[in-house]
Amino acid sequence: MALGFFDGLHRGHAELVRTLLGLCGPRGLASSVFTFANHPEHILKPDKPFAYLGTVAERLALLDEMGLDEAHLADFTPELAALSARTFLEELIAGRFQAKLLVVGPDYRFGARGEGDVALLKTWTGQRGIELVVVDEVVMGPGKISSSRIRTLIQEGDVEQAASLLGRPYSLGGIVLSGRRLGRTLGFPTANLPLPAGKVQPALGVYATRVRALGQTWEAITSIGLRPTVSPDETVPVIETHIFDADLHLYGETVTIELLKFIRPEKRFDSLEVLRDQIQADLEQVRAWHRDAEQCYEKTRVGDVPLFLLSSRRFAQASLHLVFQIRATPRQLARNALLAEVLTATCRAYPGRTRMALALDNLYGASLDSHAGKSGDIQTLVFSVDALARWTDGSSPFQAACDLLFSVLLDPDWDEKTQAFRDEIVESERSNLLLSLLARANDKLKWTYDRCLELFCGEKVHGLPAIGRAEDLKTITRDDLLEGYRELMHGMQLSAYLGGPVDAPMTEHCVALLNRLPRAVRPRLHPGLLPSDCPAADECRDVTVKTVEQARLALAYDGLPAYYAHQGGPAVLLNSMLGGDVHSLLFDVIREQMGLAYQVFSMSQRFLSSLFILAGVAPEKLEAAEQAIREQVGKLAGGQFDDQLVQRSKMMLISALKAAGDDVSSLLTREVNGRLTGRLMCLKDSIRQIEDVTREQVIACARQMRLRTTVILTGQPENQAKEKPIL
Repeated sequence: MALGFFDGLHRGHAELVRTLLGLCGPRGLASSVFTFANHPEHILKPDKPFAYLGTVAERLALLDEMGLDEAHLADFTPELAALSARTFLEELIAGRFQAKLLVVGPDYRFGARGEGDVALLKTWTGQRGIELVVVDEVVMGPGKISSSRIRTLIQEGDVEQAASLLGRPYSLGGIVLSGRRLGRTLGFPTANLPLPAGKVQPALGVYATRVRALGQTWEAITSIGLRPTVSPDETVPVIETHIFDADLHLYGETVTIELLKFIRPEKRFDSLEVLRDQIQADLEQVRAWHRDAEQCYEKTRVGDVPLFLLSSRRFAQASLHLVFQIRATPRQLARNALLAEVLTATCRAYPGRTRMALALDNLYGASLDSHAGKSGDIQTLVFSVDALARWTDGSSPFQAACDLLFSVLLDPDWDEKTQAFRDEIVESERSNLLLSLLARANDKLKWTYDRCLELFCGEKVHGLPAIGRAEDLKTITRDDLLEGYRELMHGMQLSAYLGGPVDAPMTEHCVALLNRLPRAVRPRLHPGLLPSDCPAADECRDVTVKTVEQARLALAYDGLPAYYAHQGGPAVLLNSMLGGDVHSLLFDVIREQMGLAYQVFSMSQRFLSSLFILAGVAPEKLEAAEQAIREQVGKLAGGQFDDQLVQRSKMMLISALKAAGDDVSSLLTREVNGRLTGRLMCLKDSIRQIEDVTREQVIACARQMRLRTTVILTGQPENQAKEKPIL
């Protein structure tokens, strides 16, 4: 059970809840929170108005979206406020809820006059045999993330910074009321609604916004204010929103307005003509902001499938990614990877790869691809098309490419007699996948890495390739593929991502195509719960002797933060400093200075909370290289590095972040990964997270690392002895 008020459910709260999810899963416990409907200050300070970041309904909906099993809500009453800390723990936490695990933040207070704190919790849980986890505060920018800090930002109009801390834009909702229609008279019709009672009031003025209404999201401009030019006696602020490129009838409808950027404060103008001119200037400024913002948001839902839109004018090409995700077994990995290749090889309209390739060439070089990836125990199948958004004659190669993609998925090239995938296609694609696995096995460094990953993860699917094992791939039948196809259409999480210079007709076309998919209640992945944690297997040292000229070495360390943790920034910087590039310790010391390896680097395994080090070494230098590598890890843990290394590593990481936005597909992939980890950030926030990492955080991160798995591939037995067994 997590304890707290969770107003706004910001990034700090999210980390606490995801920690709870990650702990409850392996323990077989139901995940729950205990919170209050009203803030304690309503009772403790009744004369002081209190404004919320979210309503109770919004708070509960956000908790539900995160994957919690239960939310226990109580009214904070004078009687509850008078309970002593120990009575609160004994009667509620132990008595009513029978909690086995508690998760709290470091500043959690409870009981009369806030007498209970984390120190008391530690004592009490220790006596009771209840597990207690205290989640570190989440820091972003100049201080820790807190609801009070976010409230202040919103009141000051800094809704961009507030969104960074919340993890989503601050929003206001309500029912659209009939107004004076002055906006329509001026040529700018607006949807009007009152400020929600009890919520934080933003600074009065004009904002770039998005509006969720009638099952869709629209770009908009919003004024929040007293309208001094037309209503000089007004005392209650009103929300007026003009939706771009849509003539919607919203009277009586419930809408939600997301505040994205503060444009200017509210002003009083001398006349309606001056006001009209200012509104026109505001419209042009906000349109330009939307055009250049490149923010990804959920445009609509088609059944259970969200369609995310990322509009960008920097590119001529548009891209559509259909992202299927499932918690896969070892055999499902192989089956799904083969299925994806079989589906994209051909379709009924264009049987055979040759005709498929010709159809794409006729669309001015459009591409249609599938890719199987894996994050922990979650397999991701991405079916994508990239094509020119518009041709010079006004046609859309992109829309035609999208049609082809849905033909591939919904009208596959069946064998009419057997109602199954064609043998020749299945065997051709199976052969291609087996060859790719064979090529990987013949690459000695990749073989060493795969062996290390397998041993590190034990028997879990986390340690297998994204396309599965050769032994499974060889035995997948056509019936297996049919079962996989049915699961693809009905049983996998599915999200659609649309990006590039996309206009309304293209969006509507994609929505129409998504409506062709079978309607199904699809599972949802919740970071912290899925991908699931994978504790490292028992420590082991594995030596394999083969006919190789150069030895290969792999070291796997665990102890890094969970993939959903905000403090993942220090782990990313640590990896860069240790072996991320030519500026790193491993490259500079092990290769350049000591000459112990011709190749050496490290790689962060985010979904395993681990870091792997790989090296190519002359057999006679193997022992010295291994020792030197361990010493470099020790230097990071001991703080024996200069600030130049820190700054160079930050520069390299920031450059890589910026380069990731050089094409539409990369932008969409970043969105997919952000939602899978629960750490979705804009480029600006991602850069700031790297910039804010301190050397002390890197040292603390390195000190948590423990060597778990060592794998050696060599041409001679270690120390000229027989191969050592796995311990």
